[in-house]
Amino acid sequence: MIFAHASDLLGGGNKVLLRIIEHLDLNRFHPVSVVPGNGPVVESLKALNVPTITADLRPQASSYLASARTLGRVYVKTQAWRAGLLHSNELVYRGASLCSGAHRRVCHIHHPGLTASTLAWMVKRRPDLILTPTALVAEQVRSCIDSLGLSLKVKVVGNPIDTVWFAPPVDVIRTRTQLRMDPYGSHVTIIGALASHKGHQCFLESARIVVDKMPSAMFHIVGDSTGRGTTYEQGLHALVTRLELGKHVRFWGFVDDCTARDILAASDVFVLPTTEEGFGMVLAEAQSCSVPVLTTNMRPLEEVIEDGRTGFLLHPNDHQVFASKILELRGNHERRRRMGAAGRAHVVAKFEIQTYVSTIQSLYGEILGSR
Repeated sequence: MIFAHASDLLGGGNKVLLRIIEHLDLNRFHPVSVVPGNGPVVESLKALNVPTITADLRPQASSYLASARTLGRVYVKTQAWRAGLLHSNELVYRGASLCSGAHRRVCHIHHPGLTASTLAWMVKRRPDLILTPTALVAEQVRSCIDSLGLSLKVKVVGNPIDTVWFAPPVDVIRTRTQLRMDPYGSHVTIIGALASHKGHQCFLESARIVVDKMPSAMFHIVGDSTGRGTTYEQGLHALVTRLELGKHVRFWGFVDDCTARDILAASDVFVLPTTEEGFGMVLAEAQSCSVPVLTTNMRPLEEVIEDGRTGFLLHPNDHQVFASKILELRGNHERRRRMGAAGRAHVVAKFEIQTYVSTIQSLYGEILGSR
């Protein structure tokens, strides 16, 4: 079968495909991936011994003639694998459906905000199934389908979390020491692309309030601005200077998966004042590590967070409330422990990866069995 990745970066949609590939029953399915470039996703696929075709199937990537040549090249290559099934992330679904040669097709739509015209263009070649990670995205997709008069199957399957990989550290002091974090300090973390919708400004403004009352607190920003330009990142550094937080904020930039996981697991609180998410995978990963989360009171995050039990859902621009909750949790070890334990139990019950992949493989079987 063929997996089509919408980028060569390790974003949420690509992580989902990689986790499916890693846990596939290889006696039933033989994965091949199509990736737009030679970024981190390719390295992950190499580690999994997955054959990879480098081809940019994104609609804006090239002229019509160049696109036709790319589609033809991929079609010729994929014929050697005689793929029966395509699983494609949304942005590249149209191109992948035209060139994969697969008889059955899954379109995975991760992000909210889809319009009817975009969906009509995307599914020119009808998928057998549209997957979404949340009920919110599914509702939006179904609304578009109804307005277009189409008949397409939509299924909600929450994103997979490897709860063995994302787990509380056996020795948090040792983990912090290895990361050169103060082993006995207070650590608050945000992980995600350096993009305005992730809420870094609120994160930093809340840091200023927390540091005034807790001078030992450290705030960790993990992620970079690859593919987005450096203007926003430069603005964050300027804000740190203006808020006089230079000694309290650490910019990690892009780090490997293991380091990102360890930073997350070594944190006291995870914060993400985002204004746009299709699922919020890092929020589930934090909970799996028994770290309480503070994020935005909006759909679909209430499908991932149990407000007041595994974290708090707050207004994304209210840095004072975020700061208050950080101080509240950091000052109450027992409540932080209970929230962390509840968060891990919640993720194990709803998003555990083996259950997810079993569900996905059953859907693959149903689709292929309908040929």
